[in-house]
Amino acid sequence: MMDRQWMGRMLSYAHKEKLWRRGSRILAAVSGGPDSLGLLLFLDSIREKEGIEVGCCCVDHHIRKESGEEADYVGKICLERKIPFYRRDVDVKGAQKGGESIETIARDLRYKALRDVKEKEHYDVIATAHHADDQAETVLFHFLRGSGAKGLSGISPKRDDLIRPFLCARKKEIEDFLKDFPYEPCHDPTNDIPDVTRNKLRLLLIPELLSYNPNLVETLSRTSGILREEDHFLEEEAQKAAKRSVKG
Repeated sequence: MMDRQWMGRMLSYAHKEKLWRRGSRILAAVSGGPDSLGLLLFLDSIREKEGIEVGCCCVDHHIRKESGEEADYVGKICLERKIPFYRRDVDVKGAQKGGESIETIARDLRYKALRDVKEKEHYDVIATAHHADDQAETVLFHFLRGSGAKGLSGISPKRDDLIRPFLCARKKEIEDFLKDFPYEPCHDPTNDIPDVTRNKLRLLLIPELLSYNPNLVETLSRTSGILREEDHFLEEEAQKAAKRSVKG
């Protein structure tokens, strides 16, 4: 049975962060993995109650041979649930030049494709499935590279045309939510290899740090929120000071 308490917490978070309003048209970025599939099904479950419209965009990067089948699978789910579906294909390997990482290229092409669909199909925002575990990983990533408040504030729940409704949820909670549906999420085996920095953080460092603080994810998420509020406050005060002091 669907966890109404968890659903309520997700909605409270969305309302607090003003992620949408009645009448909003939301384009969900879905790969078929558990996080994004959970996001799609969550938005579909609340669309009548919240008065929102939901569409789905799946971007096939053509990096793995299974990606085409996964995009087809997402399309099939959308067809069953009467969700508008948009598929976009990008050539990540063909766009790779110099020393730029394939992950960076894939991300840039993915967001470009998502925004193209958003504009052409007249959606208001793009929803991504970033969650609290991603937030912890991002804060650690910036900390290890050396960063100020802006970097350590991590992922914002809303920025420009992007919203992250699951940023207060743990990955395990999303996986539990999925159990109420007859869909098996896709699995990307490259996420299980500690080769790039992000994977090393998730697979090696964070499990070790959890032995020191079992509430590490919640702690880092809370810290990122505090730093985000402080950074926002300082930015506002700087703008006020500039208006008072600068002419011309």
